[in-house]
Amino acid sequence: MPFLVHIVTDGSYDYDESGSTDHFYNIVHTVKHPLWDGCTQSQLGVVAEMVDIKADGHISERIYNRISQWNNITLPPDHTLLGDYYSTNKLVNDLDLPIEKIDACKNGCMLYWKDDVDLEYCKFCGDARYQLSHGRDPHWKKSPHVVFKYTPLTPHLQRLYSSRLTADHLT
Repeated sequence: MPFLVHIVTDGSYDYDESGSTDHFYNIVHTVKHPLWDGCTQSQLGVVAEMVDIKADGHISERIYNRISQWNNITLPPDHTLLGDYYSTNKLVNDLDLPIEKIDACKNGCMLYWKDDVDLEYCKFCGDARYQLSHGRDPHWKKSPHVVFKYTPLTPHLQRLYSSRLTADHLT
């Protein structure tokens, strides 16, 4: 069920009474809350940029945590930057914007999606969908060569229309 949040020009909020706005209100609050007094950057803005850098640079969680810990040492004592990837991921997940993962051919020929979801080999080039990896357990497991990740459009549109302020501009 979509919820309504109206951000009034004086900074106050107008909510629907369904109670489903709690997570969204917390996110809106972090957007407005600076990292520390006098800082122009918000917690959510910095976290979004750090997650983007992590994805672009293929940085592991361990390295992300080390960078976050270093940031926590160098920032002023009253900062609100999150200290590890777990906390960051939890904040991002509160946005309730799902990410769908679809296996893809390593050569970019096709996606293993809809009717092709059960295929083991690419129907164009014949390459295997999975690589065998020997993880921590003694059994071999299949892991896809390439995973395509995207966020569906519908939840984004629902977020835009959930605010009376933005919905008026969209219609």
